[in-house]
Amino acid sequence: MKSIKKLNFRFFFFILIGGFILQSSKCKDTPEPTPVAVITSSSQSIMAYESITFTDASISTVASREWVIDGGTPSSSTAASVTAQFTKEGTYNVKLTIKNTSGVSNSATVSVVVKPATFVHTVSASNIVSNWTVLDNPATNNNPSAILIVTQNWGSSAGVYHNKAIGVWYSGGKWTIFNQNSTAMSASAGTKFNVLVKQPSDKAFVVTASSISGHVGNLSNAALNGNANAKLLITQNYGVSSVYNNNPIGLWYNGNWTVYNQNLAAMPANAQFNVVVDDRISIITASAPAGNSYSFSLASTDNQPDALVFASQYWTSVYNPNEIGLWYTSGKWSVFNQNLVTIPTNAKFMVLSNKQF
Repeated sequence: MKSIKKLNFRFFFFILIGGFILQSSKCKDTPEPTPVAVITSSSQSIMAYESITFTDASISTVASREWVIDGGTPSSSTAASVTAQFTKEGTYNVKLTIKNTSGVSNSATVSVVVKPATFVHTVSASNIVSNWTVLDNPATNNNPSAILIVTQNWGSSAGVYHNKAIGVWYSGGKWTIFNQNSTAMSASAGTKFNVLVKQPSDKAFVVTASSISGHVGNLSNAALNGNANAKLLITQNYGVSSVYNNNPIGLWYNGNWTVYNQNLAAMPANAQFNVVVDDRISIITASAPAGNSYSFSLASTDNQPDALVFASQYWTSVYNPNEIGLWYTSGKWSVFNQNLVTIPTNAKFMVLSNKQF
C-alpha cells in the first residue's frame, strides 16, 4: 500500500513539473523575424501618362505599410498593391516602408523612368471635323497646356501624301491637327501623323513670332536667345491668337533663333508656334537627294521601322519651299517633299527619334 502511494506521488510530481515547463515555454516570447521590404513593378520604364502597378512582395509578416510615390498619382498609399500614373518625364523614386507586429521597419526603393509621350494618329472618318482631325489620347485629352510637335508619317508601305501646311489647335478638351488652307481633312483619310507631347518647361514652350520682318519672325525665349548651338523642333499652333499661316516653315539662326516661311510669304502678325529644345536632336544635310526624298543614317533610326521620328526644316543657305514628311524604307528613314518636288541639295533638317528617349 505504501509503495502504491509513493508511485502515485512521483507520477503527480513529474506531471506537475512538466506542466510548469510547458507553461514556461508558452510564456517565453519568440523573436519575430526582421522584415525585408520587397517591391515588384509591372514595368520600370513608361511613357508619360501611362501607369505602373507596384506590389508589396515583402518577406515576413507586414503589419503596416506606406508607399511614397515621387511624381506619381496617387503620391502615397497603404494598399498591398497600388497603380500610379506619371504625367511628366523624368526619373522618379518609389519607396515602400513596412513594419512588422513588433514595430520593426524596413524600406525598399525602386526607380521609374518616364519618357515623353509619343503616338501615331491616323486620320479616319470617325475623327474628321471639317479641316481638322481630332486626337484622342490620354497624353493630350483635357491637357490644354501640352506642347505638341507633329510630323506627317507616310509609313513603310503605301501611304498618303499630305501636301498641306498643318498646325495644332486645342478645342473642347481635345487637341486637333488642322489644314492651314482650310481644305477638308476628309481628302486625307489614312494620313498618319507622329505626335510628340511635352509638358511646358524651359525646353518646351509656345512662342509668338516677334519683330517680324517680311517672312521672318523672332522666336524670343531664354532657352534660345543667343544660343547658336540650340537644337529644336517647331510646329504651328493656332492658339488663342487664332492665326493661320498657310506656308511651309523652317528655322534659322541669325544671332537669334527665328521662324521663317520657306516660300518668302509674309509672316502673319501674332503667329504662334510650339517649340521643343532637345540636345539629342540631330542635324542632317541632304547631300545627295534622290528626287523628292533623302535617306539619312542615324543610330536612333536605322533599322527602326517602329520608331516615331520628328523633323523640322533648318536653313543655313538653302530654301526648300515645300511641306515635308517622313518615310521608312530599306532599313532607313527618309525625309521627303509631299508635292514630289526634288529636295534641294544640302537642304538641312533637324531630326529626333523616340528611340533616343
